[in-house]
Order: sequence, then structure tokens, then C-alpha cells
Amino acid sequence: MNKATLSRQSRLLLPALLLLLALLIPLLRAPNALAAPPRQEPPKTPSVVRGAAVWLENCTPCHGATGAGDGPTAATLQAPPANFTDPEAARARKLADMFTTIKEGRMERFMPPWGARLSEEQIWDVAAYAESLSTPPETLDDAAAAYAENCAECHGADGVSDAIDLSNPATLASRSLQDLFDQLRPAQGDHASLADLPDETLWLTLIAARNFAREYPVLDGILRGTVVNGTTGEPVGDVTLTLHILSSNGDDLQTRTAVSAADGSFVFEKLNRDHTFLYALEGTYRGVRYVTPDPAVFIPDQSETTLDLTVYETTDDPASVEQSNLHRIIAFDATRISIADVYVFSNGGDRAYTGQPGADGLPVTVKIALPEQAENVFFRTESVRPADDGTYLDSSPIPPGQGSYSLFVTYDIPIAGKKKETVETPLFYDVGAVNMLAVDQGATIDSPQLSALGVEAIQGTDYMRFSGANLRAGESLVLEFGNLNRIRTDAPPGEAAVAPAETGPVNQNQLRWVILAFGLAMVAFSVWYAGRRQAQPVEVVSAEGERTRLLALLSELETLHQAGEVDDTTYHRLREQYRATLKRILAQAYD
Repeated sequence: MNKATLSRQSRLLLPALLLLLALLIPLLRAPNALAAPPRQEPPKTPSVVRGAAVWLENCTPCHGATGAGDGPTAATLQAPPANFTDPEAARARKLADMFTTIKEGRMERFMPPWGARLSEEQIWDVAAYAESLSTPPETLDDAAAAYAENCAECHGADGVSDAIDLSNPATLASRSLQDLFDQLRPAQGDHASLADLPDETLWLTLIAARNFAREYPVLDGILRGTVVNGTTGEPVGDVTLTLHILSSNGDDLQTRTAVSAADGSFVFEKLNRDHTFLYALEGTYRGVRYVTPDPAVFIPDQSETTLDLTVYETTDDPASVEQSNLHRIIAFDATRISIADVYVFSNGGDRAYTGQPGADGLPVTVKIALPEQAENVFFRTESVRPADDGTYLDSSPIPPGQGSYSLFVTYDIPIAGKKKETVETPLFYDVGAVNMLAVDQGATIDSPQLSALGVEAIQGTDYMRFSGANLRAGESLVLEFGNLNRIRTDAPPGEAAVAPAETGPVNQNQLRWVILAFGLAMVAFSVWYAGRRQAQPVEVVSAEGERTRLLALLSELETLHQAGEVDDTTYHRLREQYRATLKRILAQAYD
């Protein structure tokens, strides 16, 4: 197990009991929150649309955006969160039971009660949304068709008949699909005509019957586009495409797949036209993954939108590739310097650079080296591997475009008991520009290659700013740190400050708070950089990278808040800032 793996695991292993208490305390503060017994019948038709908003706001940390039980805090729980995407498990669930569980919680499975924070209407809505996660849109269409063919004659096209009113949300709230299936499968009496109905078709009719008492979004949007070869200018057929349906917060809610036709065209139908949904497209060509630089949205009152994907031929010639920027963010703990580096590469050619074979036989597109003191190294790109000479090699393709690929790495420099430290980073490429921010905590920084630009407040934190240009391959970026024995270790807003210390164990929560703070600054740098370059008619992968990094920051913020390291006011402020930045990246990136 390497240092990167150990570092990542140490940052995720938050004690489950602490997580539970952090979740329970704010939920239990309201007086008599759980005094009233849960309502077993919805007061009105539950809305899957409204429930989605409640889900994304409250449930994703544990259950994940798609309900698969893979949220960012799921790994810290002793009992895994429910997987609502499993259709077989969904058949046994009753809406009324889900309502009760959400309201009262299940402490034995680390599920907190939400009755003090959500209204009963919101709980019914989010229960209906969780229920819907096991039924993809195409299954809804099949279910409606199965019901129309086998049940509508007796029970009505809208589920309303003299025998039963399926549109009444109270009718089936206390019955699961399995209950209904077991009742109808003998096919006796009034339902004798269902005797020859295949089991799968019966399940579909039951889904349709249940959904008469749910408010579902109207899915009539159409997205069209073309896959174009940016090298040749010709359309490209037979490319497998994945459409990502994103919330306005950047959560990846669903995916759809299609294959481009011979003329490069493709179409996705039955999409939600609500303007809060964003659509991003990815596809692989010649072994290289491409993602659309801008998302598609539906304009109000229009049922169609467009989104094209540009792909390229490949090359193993690095002549067109250069390192255009190095962004560095620095923060201090009493015992270490925490550094985040973003290596930005550009490709001025018309082909994606796929690298040349390294000593291990795998392709190498990017090579970097870290300071020799670096520890707790963590790369966010899984394609990076260590080499025998202490360097790190990346095999990620670099598509054409300015700033088209970014490599992100974090690491620590130990400084316990030191007053000074020199940190040297070897450079293997000419670097057009270096931008650096360092949290102003009392340390001094000097560099023969960088100029100090003063102190600037970013999101309430003071940063020392530095810049440099035209660094050459073969030299090292040198930073000389002083006053390391006088580091100020400030606590999160609203908490008492921690006195400086020269030695002692690292306060991991405090360190993560600092990383969180300079992480936002790192994203701000990237957005600033992207907004000042000229638009390029090429594929840009770095927008997806920025989204991934910002989502990681949101996850980190959620963990700190649940651990009680971030107060509610700061939590909500930072979360809205991150989400606003994420929406800005998705909606306006690289214009």
C-alpha cells in the first residue's frame, strides 16, 4: 500500500459514532420534534420533483446522488446505507414505512431522524423520490404500456374506477409492490385474465398502478447533436456516447447511452426540460475520452436543445504539448506545510497526444517530480503512477486546446521543530506562468523565480500572492520558507484559535479545514484562468476536472460539518459558495 493510499484512507476514516452524533444533535434540538405519531397516509400527492430537491439537499452524503448508497460519508458508516437503485429490494418497500423511517430514523443503522428538519410533506416527497430511483425512465414507458394493455379497461386509463382509485395516494401507501404481486399472481376471481401474464409484465403494470398517485416530471425534451472529428472536420459514426444528467448543484443524477449514426448524428429523447437540469456528453474515440466543454440546457417553452462532441485523431509526437501553467496553493499546520499543485498542459496541435512508452511499457504523457521531502502524496488522477527514479508518470491523453489537461496533486512537507525550510520542485517542461497563493499565517516565503504581489483576502482568508513566468525545463522551482516556528494555526470561524506549536501530532481536522480553504482558492484560480483565455473550438477535459475537484471540496465540507468542525453558519455559507462556483463552471466554463 503506497503513501497516497494511506493518506486517502486516513482522511476518510471518520469514526461512525462521531458521524452519527453530528447528524443527530442538530436534528434533536427542536423541542418535541418526534412527539406526534407519523402520518400513515400522504396528505396530498407526493411529488417526485419536489422530493428530488429535498434528496439532493439532505440525503446525498450517505445515499449518494443516484441513491446507490455510495455517498461520500458512506464508507465511514458501520451499516451501509440503503441502495434505492436495486429494483428487487424496492419491490418490498412500502411508502408509509419509508416515511416513518425518514421521520423517526433507524439508529441501529446510523440513519438519523429528519422529523425535526423536514415537514411531513417534504418527507412524503423525498420518500416518493427514493422510491422512484429503482425505476429508470425507459421502464416507466414500458410500465405505462403494460398497464394500458392489461389493466386500463377495468381500472381506467388514469387509474380511477368504481373498484379502486389508484390516483389517491392513500390507496397503496401501506402496500408494497410485492404485496400486490402476491395478491394478483394466483390470478383468481376478477383478475383471472392475468393468469397468462408473464411475471415481468405484471411487475410493470404494478409500477404504473402505483405511479398514478405520484407527481412525476414531464419527460418530453429532445437533445440532438453530432460527433465531429476535429482533426479531419468529418462526422464520426459508431461512437458510444454517455449523456450525464446533472442537477444544478453538479450532482450526476442519471446517465443515458446512445451510438452516433454514420453521419455522426445522435439523439436523446424523453428528457426533463426543467432549466435546473444540465446535460453533459462524453464519448471515447481512438481510446481517448472526450467530454463536452459546455453543458446543454433547455430554454423555457422549447422542447429541443443541441450538444455536439468534438473528437480527434491521436499522435505520439509531443511537439505540440507544453506546460502552460503551474498553480500552487500553500497552507500551514504547526508541523507541516500542505501544498496543492495544479499542472496545466496545453496542446497546440490538432491531434490528441497519447504519449510514448515508458520503461514499464505503459504510455507516458506527463512526467513530474515532487520535492524530496514530500509525504502523504495524493493524486486525484488514477492514471498517475510512481517511477523507479522517484518521479511520477501520467498516461492521460492530452487533447488539443489551451489548458486542455490538468494534473492535480496534494502533499505535505514536514516542518516540526524547524524555523526554516527550502523546498525545491524539479521541472521537466518549460512553464509559461506560475501562480501561487499561500495562507498568511506568519511564515515568510522567498523565491528567486517568483515575485511577491502582496496580500489579498479571498473568501475571508488572507493569502500571500506570488507569480512568475518563463521557467525553464531542467531547473527547479525554489521556495525558501522562514518563521516556521511562528505559524499561526487559526481555528474555523466561530471557534477558539489554537496556539502555535513547534512540535506535536497533526490536528487532522484542522489540517482538513485549511485544505478546504485553499481548495476554494485553487478553484478560483482555475476559473480566473479559464475566463481570460480565448474560446477554442476544441474539446476541453479540464472543465470536468474542475467539477470533480469542487465536488470533492463539497464532500470534504460535508464531512467536517458532520464531525462538528464547521459551525452551521459557516457550513451553509461555504456550501452555497461552492455550489455557485460549480454551477458557474458547468454553465459558463471556457466561454
